[in-house]
Amino acid sequence: MPAHRIAAAIQAPTAWSSLSGSPSRLGSRPSLWCLGLLLAAAIGTPGCGAVSASSALNEANRDLREAQAQQADKFAPYYYTRAESYLQKAKELNGMGQFQVAAEYARVSQEAAGKSLEVGKVNKEQAGRRDKFAPKKPSDTPSTPKLPGE
Repeated sequence: MPAHRIAAAIQAPTAWSSLSGSPSRLGSRPSLWCLGLLLAAAIGTPGCGAVSASSALNEANRDLREAQAQQADKFAPYYYTRAESYLQKAKELNGMGQFQVAAEYARVSQEAAGKSLEVGKVNKEQAGRRDKFAPKKPSDTPSTPKLPGE
């Protein structure tokens, strides 16, 4: 092939050069560049799922411990039990390698733990008021009325 044809082929506009506004900055083989980019993205993503699931599990576990410290298991048993159950399932799924699903279950557990804190706080305050204003209970020993002359 003559040299002038080779030079013309090298300087010919391509679809890639129109994107950048100048001769191709991606190199002579943009398809290899894209393939390398996709390969790097595919290699990097499996670790992200495990890290995000682990982070979500830690946060949900922390929120559940906080709810237990505030007696949410007593004053908001539904939400507390829900948080506990979802956290347990998230741990199982994480152990089986289903990181995205485990992260979602951990997120639901975290929401339920937060809700148990809110509901538990309200119920605890109401229980305190109820005890404060509740009528006094009669004593266990029956009182005998005093008869006149005793």
